[in-house]
Amino acid sequence: MCDNHLDPVVETRRKARKAYVCDECGLQIPVGAFYIYTSGIDESGPCSFKQHEECHALLTMHALDDDGCWLYGTLREFAGEEAALGPITLGLAAVERKYGAVVSP
Repeated sequence: MCDNHLDPVVETRRKARKAYVCDECGLQIPVGAFYIYTSGIDESGPCSFKQHEECHALLTMHALDDDGCWLYGTLREFAGEEAALGPITLGLAAVERKYGAVVSP
């Protein structure tokens, strides 16, 4: 069982009506772009995440911990732990080319 799982998990594909910041890569989700909105309840209460479609795909394909759990917001950490040309690193590089520089918090 996942320590930080969301229950229930609700994922919807939305079109940005204003600019957001992707909770995975830290880059802007521009107005008009489609993104994945994930919401649920974890041990600390209700929570939600906004992700580029590409970051969500990378997370679901590659960013699993040892228990097979998704760890929202840790995609860059996984990229740093993998080989320099691993799939997450290459995927994040493509997202950066498409969306630009990391947005400061």
